[in-house]
Amino acid sequence: MPVRRVSLSVPWAIAAGLVCAMAGGGAALFATRDRAPTTTTASARTAAQGVTLPVRFSVVAPKAGQVSIVGDFNHWNPTTLPMRRSADGRTWEVEVRLPVGRYSYAFLIDGSLALDPAAPRGSGDDFGEPNSVLMVRGS
Repeated sequence: MPVRRVSLSVPWAIAAGLVCAMAGGGAALFATRDRAPTTTTASARTAAQGVTLPVRFSVVAPKAGQVSIVGDFNHWNPTTLPMRRSADGRTWEVEVRLPVGRYSYAFLIDGSLALDPAAPRGSGDDFGEPNSVLMVRGS
């Protein structure tokens, strides 16, 4: 069976694309309209009420002289969340209260950024560097 080609001018091709996009968007809206949550989840209530939850960060850096945590929750400021060396002398810790949400962060160990080995990696930041990712969830 021979293949028949159909040629459209650019304006007609754009119009056809717009019609397809609108039809697809309408179908998606129709298919999901009954699935919208009717009650507020605990996480959404927690965030809406301005409640913060304690999150403990720790990193093993026995030879470090200074460690802090930087992330989007403190505008990547290395002075706002210094970490304290724990009693074992190897681990540095800090507790931070955060609202429910997703956060990118890293440790600053003696001036060098280090990822959290216990956390998943996020996509690169504005400079193409990966970050550790934390999800704070309400109960």
